[in-house]
Amino acid sequence: MSRDSFLEIKKYLHVADNSVQLDRDDPNFDRAHKVRPLLNIIKENFRTISKEEKLSVDEQIKPFKGRSIMKQHMPNKPNRWGYKMFLLAGGESDICYDFVFYTGKGNKQEHGFCTDIVLDPCETVPRFINHKLYFDNYFTTIRLQVELKKLGIFSVGTVRPNRLLDLTMKTAKDL
Repeated sequence: MSRDSFLEIKKYLHVADNSVQLDRDDPNFDRAHKVRPLLNIIKENFRTISKEEKLSVDEQIKPFKGRSIMKQHMPNKPNRWGYKMFLLAGGESDICYDFVFYTGKGNKQEHGFCTDIVLDPCETVPRFINHKLYFDNYFTTIRLQVELKKLGIFSVGTVRPNRLLDLTMKTAKDL
């Protein structure tokens, strides 16, 4: 297909109705409204896959070099610029079971950002049947561990010293 043909088709390809778009000042405004219907279809199909026992939550950058207010910069990732997603994936199979497309800071925070980001994709994880969830120090908090325990999901995560109050950790040299 030629470039001009592709651009002509792309010009008329839409997945959302722009006439029902909310105003930017509205508290329910979604920055990803133009692709949200497509993301919801993909997400629902991912959620129907039966989950394995060992699961992992981590962040991922989808490379993007264009202009967007949702574009994130993460200097330690292989693709430094792009859209950020938080994934729930299989620990052994690497299958994606659920994701959260990050559009920027939101107003809805029940337990805190890191805890809510992990709990959202864990909605479809079966309860009290020994599922184990692994994550890195970005997500590890005491509140998250407590909330996952209430849901019957075991969890393991590395820890940052500033996330645990009243705890003095040994330095890396002492360890």
